Amino acid sequence: EPVDHGGREDDAADADPVPTGSIVLGDAALVRCRGAIVEPGVVFDTRGGAIVVDEGAQVRSGARLEGPLYVGPQSVVLGGDLRGSVLGPQCRVRGEVTACVFLGYANKAHDGFVGHSVLGAWVNLGAGTTTSNLKNTYGDVRLDVGGERIETGRQFLGSLIADHAKTAIGSMLGTGTIL
Repeated sequence: EPVDHGGREDDAADADPVPTGSIVLGDAALVRCRGAIVEPGVVFDTRGGAIVVDEGAQVRSGARLEGPLYVGPQSVVLGGDLRGSVLGPQCRVRGEVTACVFLGYANKAHDGFVGHSVLGAWVNLGAGTTTSNLKNTYGDVRLDVGGERIETGRQFLGSLIADHAKTAIGSMLGTGTIL
């Protein structure tokens, strides 16, 4: 029987069914796996938005994906909680990731928290790298760019990391860090 996807028939036609052994919290019609490999035990939480896992991507058992979320082609989610983020092509991600953009080929293959951050292409975060995305005063984050302070008007802002930047094992990045 045809399913009404709110005018998204073309999108629904090229999506695989929800992977066997997955757990869906919310509307299963908002899970789109397009030729992806999803191991049993993955949790898809669509209560906040759709989740798209693109062609050739892999999601390992034990991962929790919370929409809105996009996992780009050939990316690998190694485990952990991913929320409200976009992973470009060929990324490797593990740990807790919230409200982030990973441009192509960025890697965070170990545990640690990265939130409200942008990682450029070919970034590599060493094991245990953690960002702070909230000041302990709960005030707005200020950026220091070339000796000039910029008011962001944002309470949550992690790190802005340029292409090809790398962090060492156990790096702790303060709120509003620019690399």
